[in-house]
Amino acid sequence: MDYLVRIRLSKPHIIAHFVHEIDGVVGALCSQKPKPAAGNRTQSGVWELVSALPSGVRVCLVCQKRKEKIDNPIPARVEKELERLALWDSRAAEIQRAKMLAYYRKKQLSR
Repeated sequence: MDYLVRIRLSKPHIIAHFVHEIDGVVGALCSQKPKPAAGNRTQSGVWELVSALPSGVRVCLVCQKRKEKIDNPIPARVEKELERLALWDSRAAEIQRAKMLAYYRKKQLSR
């Protein structure tokens, strides 16, 4: 996954963002519209797209939460119910988890 880092005076800012793309514009995952976008220049520096985080730089907390939600859209309460079901019947829990994953991914895409 690529990261968006603001660089000023050849030093990276301590917070980076995960990247997403809408309408050909690449920007931070924590914004609905890709903003700040790669290549944008502000008074605080230039936003650059990098494949590895520079040392001492961490990812934005909002971006982390959105990435987790994209990777696993199933809510925590549903996960708990699936864990309880797995105690009784692991095969049924796997089938139900696949159904829930498909349902919540579809729901996520319709937003």
